[in-house]
Amino acid sequence: IHAAIAKGLAAEPDFEVRAILTPNDPRFLSNEQWDMSQISAPAAWTTQTNASDIVVAIIDTGIDYTHPDLQGNLWSDAVDNTIHGYTCIGGSCVPGGLDDFGHGTHVAGTIGAATNNGVGMAGINWSVKMISLKFLNSGGSGNISDAVLAFNKIAALKAAGVNIRLSSNSWGGGGFSQALKDSMAQVEALGVVNYCAAGNSGQNAASSPMYPAAYDNRGIVSVLA
Repeated sequence: IHAAIAKGLAAEPDFEVRAILTPNDPRFLSNEQWDMSQISAPAAWTTQTNASDIVVAIIDTGIDYTHPDLQGNLWSDAVDNTIHGYTCIGGSCVPGGLDDFGHGTHVAGTIGAATNNGVGMAGINWSVKMISLKFLNSGGSGNISDAVLAFNKIAALKAAGVNIRLSSNSWGGGGFSQALKDSMAQVEALGVVNYCAAGNSGQNAASSPMYPAAYDNRGIVSVLA
C-alpha cells in the first residue's frame, strides 16, 4: 500500500453494485409517488423487499379488506382466516377492524400495498402482514380509552405468538394521558416500536406537544404526518 501511495496510486474497496429495482405499479411509474424517492425507497428495495414475517399493527380507522392492492398483505388469524383485525370501540375489542372512513386504508397502502404486481401503487414494504386495530370511528375520531384497549390487544396478540414488531399511529390530539403512555410502554417492552405522527400543523412540538408522539417512551418514533 505504501509503495502504491508513493507512486501516486490509491487503494479502495471494490464495492458490489446492483441495478435499482423499479416496481411496475402504475402509480409509482407515473411519478405520483414522488415521496418514495424522497425517502430513498428504491435504493432500500435493492437490499430487501420481503418482510412477510413481520406484522404491522395499523391503529387507525380500520383497513378496507376488499382492496385489491392490500389483500395479499393482510394478517389473518391462525384459527379463523376471515379475521384480519379488531374493532376496539366502546370498551371492548371484537373481531372486525373494517375501515368506514378511509384514513386507515390510506396508511395501510403507504406501509404495505402489494408491490410489483402491476396494480395501483407501491408500498414501502412489498410483502408484509398488516393487522387492523380500529379505534377511530366513521367520523375519524375516537377516545383515548379505546386506544388503550388497542394497545392492550397488541400485547395479548404478542403473548399469543403474533410477531407484531411495529405499530402505526397516524393520529393525535388531546392532552397527556398516563394510561395511554403506560399501555404503549407495555408493548414497547415486548419489542414493538410505536411510530407516531408528529402532526402537520407547523406548530413547535416543544411548546405545543402532540400526543402520543410527544411521550418520552424509549420505544416511540415520531414522524411528520
